[in-house]
Amino acid sequence: MKSDNELIAEFMSKKVRYAGTVLYLTDEDGYIDYVDGPGVYWPDRDWQQLMPVVEKIENLGISTKIECDGISTQVTIRQICVWENPSSKIEKVYKAVVEFIKWHNSQQK
Repeated sequence: MKSDNELIAEFMSKKVRYAGTVLYLTDEDGYIDYVDGPGVYWPDRDWQQLMPVVEKIENLGISTKIECDGISTQVTIRQICVWENPSSKIEKVYKAVVEFIKWHNSQQK
């Protein structure tokens, strides 16, 4: 079974490859984009890596919404809604993105 980060990487057209326990993501030309290892950030912890995924979803014509009322945050992508507490805003967006990608992949089969 693929990890959530692998699902995101493939959705973003990255090739996933392992060297031992280290995960490398390469672009279409074979250049290394991301490495999953100690001290390396992934979309579940870095807005700069997560927001391009949200933008790609929006470019597919899918609506996204992040609502904050000062107490809680609700994230909706398509009809997938994530609002559980106490996770942070980035964790909610990440979870909604992953659930959308799983749904999207199921529609491609």
